[in-house]
Amino acid sequence: MNIYLQVIPEKREEFLQTLRGLMAILEKERGCRKATLYQDLDNVNHFNFIQEWKTDEDLERHLNSEEYKVLFGALKVLCNYSEVTYNMVNLVKRKTNVP
Repeated sequence: MNIYLQVIPEKREEFLQTLRGLMAILEKERGCRKATLYQDLDNVNHFNFIQEWKTDEDLERHLNSEEYKVLFGALKVLCNYSEVTYNMVNLVKRKTNVP
């Protein structure tokens, strides 16, 4: 799951504090492989919040969780814009030593 965010500049620190707390909880949630927040290099108020889940069921459980509701409540107050996309990948093959 990828959430693209445009944070209200005056609320940037509050946003970061909120996400840090939620990420700590999220990474302990069953089925969460990884949760990472990336900041845009050209605009310090643009972020991508990427979550990786083991199964569709784990993601579905998360989407119905209290943490997810808290996240979207916070986004309504702290962001000018947010966009959620879901990318389902069932098999990932890794290739090493790629030039």
